[in-house]
Amino acid sequence: MRRVILHIGLPKTGSSSIQASLSGVDTGDVRVVRFGENLFHNLPLSTLLSDDPARMRQHLNRGHSPEAIAARRARWDTAFTEELARDTPTLVLSSEVISNAGDAALLRLKDRIEGSGRRLEVFGYVREPMGLFGSALQQRLKQFDRLPRDFDPFQYRKRLAVWVDALPPDQLTLRDFVPANLTGSSPVRDFADFCAIPGDAYREKQRNESLNAEVTRLLYIFNGAMAVSTGRPRLAEARKRFLRLLKQSIDGPRFKTPLACIDPERLALELEWLAAHTGLDYRAHVAEHRHAMLTAPLDDEMRRLAPETRARLDALVNEAGLTLPPGAGPARQLAALYLDLLAPETPAPRNSRIKKLLRTFRLR
Repeated sequence: MRRVILHIGLPKTGSSSIQASLSGVDTGDVRVVRFGENLFHNLPLSTLLSDDPARMRQHLNRGHSPEAIAARRARWDTAFTEELARDTPTLVLSSEVISNAGDAALLRLKDRIEGSGRRLEVFGYVREPMGLFGSALQQRLKQFDRLPRDFDPFQYRKRLAVWVDALPPDQLTLRDFVPANLTGSSPVRDFADFCAIPGDAYREKQRNESLNAEVTRLLYIFNGAMAVSTGRPRLAEARKRFLRLLKQSIDGPRFKTPLACIDPERLALELEWLAAHTGLDYRAHVAEHRHAMLTAPLDDEMRRLAPETRARLDALVNEAGLTLPPGAGPARQLAALYLDLLAPETPAPRNSRIKKLLRTFRLR
């Protein structure tokens, strides 16, 4: 029977590496779906699943007009229909957006796949909560999101319940994300093996490097000070360059999950559901760290900068030729460095424009 393997890309489980490595694969028996010119699935799938794709950040950051978005959606919808109609026994879909989409949209996707005459099989890796918290926090910061005070990346039930309820057990495969226990110690090789994709059909790629502790904290401070920017490709590109500047300029130790900021009661409820409905049980592991979970404010933890980092930040401002008031705090310094990347677009003197913008954001 023809089938679709849907990799649901749960947070921080190697999803980007899987997509980068397997995109474009077609062995004759197994084909990774192609949305026309787009080999990667995140943008096409999120567009097809969205009730209002014109408001999606991914399109706004690329400067796509509503008309262009509608045209892309139509092309991708046609391409998906054609893919489902192929004779290829196994089609593969892989995307992080699947784990974030609403239940109604996911059930529509399920109905569409099954309506094409294919069997749907859902596959996902699940990460233990302590590692998930730290990695998901970094990922959100790299996306320039302002973290909520009650940041909670766990949400196992929200991401998995729709599949647990809608599919029989033999159509849902969830594996503990412990690379040492996976085929070839790699989620890419492990998932390829599950899909029966031979090793010579793809080249493994690694994506999403982690940030050190000091860069992570600086990004947290910056994101809290500056509004999240969407709708202008120039701003998105400036933020990429800003992140590269911090990574190349600021040293620091490996970032460790701030266990003190985890709410143990909320986590316990998630883990109870996970164990009862999937068989993945992290409760004993978490119990070893329960004493360190204090539901402490994340803001206090993330604003602690090493003296060396503050000194390096001062040096970066000086090297850029920026003039700031004496005693300017890290938020103002970071904002000035970022705004400096945008300054060439205006004929006004650079420092005066940056000072005006800083006053607009009321940064000290």
